[in-house]
Amino acid sequence: MPAARRNPHVAQDRSREMLTVLESVSALGVALPHFVVYKGKGHYMPVGLHLETDDPRTRFAYSKNSWTNDQLGVAWLHEYFEPKTYTNHARLLIIDGHGSHITWQFCQFALEKNIQIICLPAHSTDLL
Repeated sequence: MPAARRNPHVAQDRSREMLTVLESVSALGVALPHFVVYKGKGHYMPVGLHLETDDPRTRFAYSKNSWTNDQLGVAWLHEYFEPKTYTNHARLLIIDGHGSHITWQFCQFALEKNIQIICLPAHSTDLL
C-alpha cells in the first residue's frame, strides 16, 4: 500500500487475524451498516480509529476469538437490528443456523418484537 494511502489513525500489526462481519440486507435491497466483531478481551475505540470504513454508521464489537457469540447475537438483534428495522408490521429475519442465532433469549426477543425467523442450515447463507 502506498504511504499516501495509509491512515495514520489506524493501528495495524499486520497479523491478518480474522474478524466477523454481520451483514443485513432487506428484500428491497436496503443494507444496514456492518456489525464488525474483532478478536480481543476489550476494546478502546477513540474517535477516528476507524476512519477508513466506508460507512461511519458501522458498529464494532469484540469477542475472545473474533466470532459472534450468544451475547453478541442478542445484542445485535436487540440494539441494532430491531431499532433500525422497526415497523408496526411483522419482519422476517433469515439467518443461518449458527448457535448464537438460536438461543432462547434471541428467539424470545424476536417473538416479542414480531420478528419472524427462518433458520437455514449453518454456513449456508454465504451461498446465497
